Amino acid sequence: MSDKKLLGITIGLVILISIAVVAFNFLYRGEIKIPEIERPLGNININWRLFRSPLEIVFPDFNVSLEALTTTKINSPVDVKVYLTGTAKGPFNLTLDCENDGVFEKEVVLNNNTYQADDLCLYKALGRKEIKAVIKTDFTYYNQDGSLIKEEQSKEKSFFINVMTDNNPPKISICDVSPTKGTIQKDFRFAYLVSATDEDGDDLEYKWDFGDSATSSEQTPFHIYNKPGFYVPKVTVFDDKGGQDSCIVDSLMILSELEPFKRISFPEEIGREYPFRPVTTTIEE
Repeated sequence: MSDKKLLGITIGLVILISIAVVAFNFLYRGEIKIPEIERPLGNININWRLFRSPLEIVFPDFNVSLEALTTTKINSPVDVKVYLTGTAKGPFNLTLDCENDGVFEKEVVLNNNTYQADDLCLYKALGRKEIKAVIKTDFTYYNQDGSLIKEEQSKEKSFFINVMTDNNPPKISICDVSPTKGTIQKDFRFAYLVSATDEDGDDLEYKWDFGDSATSSEQTPFHIYNKPGFYVPKVTVFDDKGGQDSCIVDSLMILSELEPFKRISFPEEIGREYPFRPVTTTIEE
């Protein structure tokens, strides 16, 4: 074998041994890190029907309710509470009108479902008042076909309150008539009586309704009925501030006339000797 050929074989062996040493160092001494592939811990089952079922779309909506006193007095402030329910989240534009006259006593933006307006309404006149609330909000949502919907919704709610006077009305203690039965004879009069007091000391006025369309403003009037029948008299007492109280007296039975009186003549001799003997009488019509 020639020297050149022997030299080539030696160089090749050296190269192979060097490659083997390098590979051993990388593979067994950690100098080359090969990432391990983690195996799944278990099988995953996917229910594809859930993805194929149609989605349920809930459209936003809301309702409004009001809370306040049902009665109040003149110049007494009234609190008003507003409650919102539904799927809408707001914000909401709220306007409150104490007398439903187009003048808003309160305008506010709500971000929650409850709002209270303290001392909102103050009334100067008597009567039945209407508190009106108007709620508006803008909705933006996707329709079932994927289109974007923008719309404004508005709801109204009314609440009624009675405004009363701060006056103390009169109080009737007695209302009466005597007698309760009579006739339509001209001399047969019914006497009426009413007694009332007023805590404020106001002057009182009286109004009698005798049940036959006749009236009287006296406190103790007399009345004559012209037709037979049953009547239910009533009296109402007023003070000078609008306060009043009423009373219904006993019902009356009015006859056309009473039975005629009968005159009886007694015997001249009636004594203890014959106390139970028959007596002859004469009746005069």
